Parts: sequence; C-alpha cells; structure tokens
Amino acid sequence: MTRKKDYRLTDAGVKAIAKQSTPTKVTRHGDGNNLYLIQHPNGSLFWQMTYRYQSDKDLKPKQKTYQIGIYKPAKQTIDSAFKPEVSLKEARLARDKAQALLSDGVDPTEHKNYEKNNFEQKDLFRVIAKSYINERSSTTPKNVQKLHNYLDKHIAPHIGDYPIASITAQDVIKTGLAIQTYFEERGKWTDHCRQIRRTKLGRF
Repeated sequence: MTRKKDYRLTDAGVKAIAKQSTPTKVTRHGDGNNLYLIQHPNGSLFWQMTYRYQSDKDLKPKQKTYQIGIYKPAKQTIDSAFKPEVSLKEARLARDKAQALLSDGVDPTEHKNYEKNNFEQKDLFRVIAKSYINERSSTTPKNVQKLHNYLDKHIAPHIGDYPIASITAQDVIKTGLAIQTYFEERGKWTDHCRQIRRTKLGRF
C-alpha cells in the first residue's frame, strides 16, 4: 500500500482524488486522527480508521482496522449529480464514535459485529421495508403487491434478515450487483434500500 502524508481532507479534495486516474497500488489518504480514505486500483474509495486494541486474550495491543464505509464504488462516475455513499463528515462522525468506544475499553469492530447479531424482529430490514412499501406507496394495490414480491424474491434473500442499523452502503451495493440480471430494477431498488434506511435512521 502506498502511503501519503496525512493532511486534513476537504469535500472538494476528496472529490478531486476520486476524479484522478486510479493508482497502480492501494493508496491511503490521511485525514488525521487515524481516519483514512483508501483508494483502490479498481476505482473504489473506502473509509477506514486504524487503531490499537488489547483484548483479554492479547499479550499486547494489536494494530487493527475499523471499516467505516464506502465513498465511491468502483464503476460509479463523478459528475455534478454525484453524492458519496459515506461523506467525509459522516466518516469523521463514525470515527469519533468508534474512538469513544475505545475510550470505554470497547473494540469498535467487535461492537459492530455484536450489534449485527443481536436485534429484535421489528428491526429487520425485511419488516421495515414491507411497512415502508405499505405506508408510502401511492401506486395501485397490484403494483404494491409487485413490490412486495420483488422484495421477497430478490432483496430479502440478501439483506432481509439484517437489522436495519447494521446495513452498510456496501451491503446495498452488493445486493444491487447480486440482482444485476434485473438491471432496470436494480437501480430503483438500490435507491429504495437507501431511502428506507434513511427514513428509519436519518442517515445513509
């Protein structure tokens, strides 16, 4: 991995990095305070936080990486309408929350995994998505049923049983790629997934 000197990133600066020719090696751009924008040769950009943590089983602290989220998927173009999956501001907030956990002696990566595996039925994406379709759809009953069928057949098998708070931008993108045979619907459902999560949590 190529390392560049840490500096405080800006929204314009990150977008400029995204517009650059892709590097031949994975490159990281530092924002300071252990937050990095990771640039891959395939064109994708991810946010990561580095940290050290010593569990009860460790003899000494280990260097670890906390995955925050994706800024831009590999094939997405940067134009006037571009919006990042996880913005610089959101990445910094996520970093701050992770560091707060570390201050309390909690490994943020383990905490994230715990939240993903401990949830109530009402918090599942499948349940919330069905409610969203029923409450917000202004289309005909026939089309509402079509949306439910599409959710059950193509979306739910991938993220339906995930708690809504644990679903990341990467999860939504992977789901879109998994149903790419249905290309026209894929874009619509990716937008729907984001909107469902944004409505429930006020972010993403």
